[in-house]
Amino acid sequence: MESAEHNRIEANTAERVSYEQVADRARQLKRPIPKGRIASPLPSGANAEIPEVVYTSWEDFLERTPDRDIRTWCSRKAQSANRERFMSGKQEHRLTAQQVYDVLFSSQGRCDYCGSLCVERRPSGLNGRPAKWENVGRRIGSLGHKTALMNGGTNDISNLCWSCLWCNVWPSERVMGATDRGGIQANVSQRFTPTLTSPPQEPMS
Repeated sequence: MESAEHNRIEANTAERVSYEQVADRARQLKRPIPKGRIASPLPSGANAEIPEVVYTSWEDFLERTPDRDIRTWCSRKAQSANRERFMSGKQEHRLTAQQVYDVLFSSQGRCDYCGSLCVERRPSGLNGRPAKWENVGRRIGSLGHKTALMNGGTNDISNLCWSCLWCNVWPSERVMGATDRGGIQANVSQRFTPTLTSPPQEPMS
């Protein structure tokens, strides 16, 4: 009889990493199959209450967030991207905080896939532990890879994009203009056009 864990894995339709992919990788490395590496099924509750918006626009975010804090945020995302991963191994190209900073500013904080303003952090509870984020998934900023690392993508700047956490976790949910999951869309006249122009570089303090 199949275990509850295996049933949960089989219920996932391979949004990101299938059970078979993880199992194959584990066999290649001659390691046991790690728990927690399988993407859970698409969460429900899209109609649940949406928390109040933290930033109403890119300009609002810049005005209220010190550049030092933005750079610290980007540094953490670079460290995460550089970390050796079970499915993709060690990355040859090491990202810098400045490169992530450039990606964020080039997109003006909007998701490359759905267009939502996504410059909020993941919510946390009173004890500091991560809280549920699904209802504001399109407002949480993350560094995306156009070709996933596990699919042969790299940390090269040409493979990077700014993405809301929802689109980054669930590729099938990438719908331009989406307003579910707390999505914040610009007016048609205000829609951004991504550029390759980077903001002035400042030394990390």
